[in-house]
Amino acid sequence: RTPRSKYSPLSQGLVPVMDHDCAFVGCAIGEGNHRAFVLFLVSAVACLLVFLRRANDYMRAHPDLPDLDRRAFVVGLNIDIGLLGFLTWLIGSQIWSIELNYTHAELDRWSKEHPNEVPPSKWWSEKTEWSAYMPHDRGRFRNTWDWLCAQRAMVAAEREAEQDAAS
Repeated sequence: RTPRSKYSPLSQGLVPVMDHDCAFVGCAIGEGNHRAFVLFLVSAVACLLVFLRRANDYMRAHPDLPDLDRRAFVVGLNIDIGLLGFLTWLIGSQIWSIELNYTHAELDRWSKEHPNEVPPSKWWSEKTEWSAYMPHDRGRFRNTWDWLCAQRAMVAAEREAEQDAAS
């Protein structure tokens, strides 16, 4: 078993650097498909923004829509705006996890091991507290580069081998 791999009930197997099981795409999100998942989120937001723009153009071009059509249109716009807000939050959450090199599965595990505790902050906590909370953090740019190159599992294996050799 490679470091940072987790068992996924949805995929029924070990997933390297597993982030979470995703109901939207119906599979586990891990190192192999995390970049595609983030691209999916960005493209979904882009589609929703295009829809909002086109809906605005349509409403301006057809000011005489019947009441029922106008109400249905407004309901659709509200759903679109709600989805847009949720997906924007989800993208922010994914970018934050990439920059700090943690997975949501690791965050869930820490929360279960430390109930009723506030997670330490990278900027306001002691370095030892932070490194115990986020042991894979190597700095924002290095973490993002490792994510782009799909090297997070390899880097974790190298660090584990170095720690074993040192002890």
